[in-house]
Amino acid sequence: MKPTTLTNAILLAAVLGATSACASTASNDKAEYEQALKSAQASVQRAEEVKNNWTPIVNLMKEAEELAKKGDYAAATEKLKKADFLAKRAREQHDSQPNPGPWRW
Repeated sequence: MKPTTLTNAILLAAVLGATSACASTASNDKAEYEQALKSAQASVQRAEEVKNNWTPIVNLMKEAEELAKKGDYAAATEKLKKADFLAKRAREQHDSQPNPGPWRW
């Protein structure tokens, strides 16, 4: 069977559609990553203001940065969302459990 121009056009459209869908997903992942990064940085800053930044938060932020450098924005976004959640909980902990003053042993 000899390929026709219509068949070639359909195949070309399918290939271009799949390629653009992949590129669109990658740009969406990067945009979502950048939004998650801003949110996480703001939450971490709020936790650092009261000197209650937990170690896992710092580790998650570093891991997210490394994943983003490799281009894995989806995994980096998940790490940032976890860091954001923990930073918010760290600030909540400080606000709900104020320092009672110097410890007496």
